[in-house]
Amino acid sequence: MISGQLDAVFLDRDGTLNEKAPEGCYIASPGDLRLLPGVAEAVRRLNDAGALVVIVTNQRGVALGEVTLEEVAGVHDALQEHLSRSGAQVDRFYVCPHDEASCSCRKPAPGLLLQAAADHPFLRLEHTVMIGDSEGDVEAGLAVGARAIKLGPPGTRTRADALFADLPSAVAALVGTDVPPTAGGAGPAAGARPEEGNASPPGHERAARVNPDATNFALDEVAKLMRGLTELGESYYARLMAQVASTIAASLAAGGKALFCGNGGSAADAQHLAAELVGRQNYDRAPAAGIALSVDTSVLTALGNDYSYAEVFARQVRALGREGDVLVGISTSGRSKNVVNALAAGRAGGLTTVAFTGRDPRDMAIADYILAVPADETAKVQELQLVVGHIIFALVERSLFARPAKGSTVDLRLAP
Repeated sequence: MISGQLDAVFLDRDGTLNEKAPEGCYIASPGDLRLLPGVAEAVRRLNDAGALVVIVTNQRGVALGEVTLEEVAGVHDALQEHLSRSGAQVDRFYVCPHDEASCSCRKPAPGLLLQAAADHPFLRLEHTVMIGDSEGDVEAGLAVGARAIKLGPPGTRTRADALFADLPSAVAALVGTDVPPTAGGAGPAAGARPEEGNASPPGHERAARVNPDATNFALDEVAKLMRGLTELGESYYARLMAQVASTIAASLAAGGKALFCGNGGSAADAQHLAAELVGRQNYDRAPAAGIALSVDTSVLTALGNDYSYAEVFARQVRALGREGDVLVGISTSGRSKNVVNALAAGRAGGLTTVAFTGRDPRDMAIADYILAVPADETAKVQELQLVVGHIIFALVERSLFARPAKGSTVDLRLAP
């Protein structure tokens, strides 16, 4: 049914995941919740396939005073608890608490699905599926360009793309296990649009299985990065970045240059930032002088062989650096001997020195400016250092070069 990546599956709740309450009643407490057979395993399979699992549910009982939003949330907590026993989880819940025809979010209106898409910008609605037991679920899915699966007995007339008996059967088809739809064989569901079939196209590859532990690891890594970015947003860091950018811009405007050095990933960052000067970062303009000291293999190997690796950058600083230039040394640990030696050589030669390092600057505290990003793990230090570097050199670019008007000729001279 879906070719390519399955970004998300929207699930109705009552009648899809759990038994419906009797007519006129509402599920108001965890004790009222009874999962349908096989749904926990079905949700886990969607999790493993890497799809976002989103519940979109109408809860009219809130508007009628039969149940509160707090009670709905308690039922959803209980649902998560039931699912977790099978290693499954729902990623987000979206609830319409309104009465009929009083809002844009009550299915068959597509408001809940559109809100989910707005909250998750990576979602491509054409790569999502809506699964539910009512035609209102089907209509909501089709309204946003999703594929729609109706759950019901054979022969049910529906506009859905396919009809299956239950959620486990539908999920089995989605993730690649061949399970015949209840509508009878390989043809479209009764009443379905004639151009749509029930099975995946020939040659369709199964979605890669994703271990939930891997998903949690990825979420943890993003959370750590976000915490670091939040700290970078403090005024102390903003002022420091502005000061460093002003110093570099003044050096370049006076005919100076910026030198960069680092090892491994930091060497790559040194080359990256030098390229932002020689090339451009945000708009076309004149080049500025930036030199990475990690790129000349003949010099590096000669100095490493004839002197020591600890001197490969310091000797280049003495050879190329001039008073008024700027040296940016990059080390995630703050202890890279050759970078520390380069900073010492730069200070002795009258260069302004800038240290990019982690939370503890250690030996790099000798620099004139210390950009100690709020992280300890090497990868997170590198990620935050690149953010800082981009901000600084965007400021340098803004300071030295006017942004050209659209269609105008680029001025290749430094700003006075």
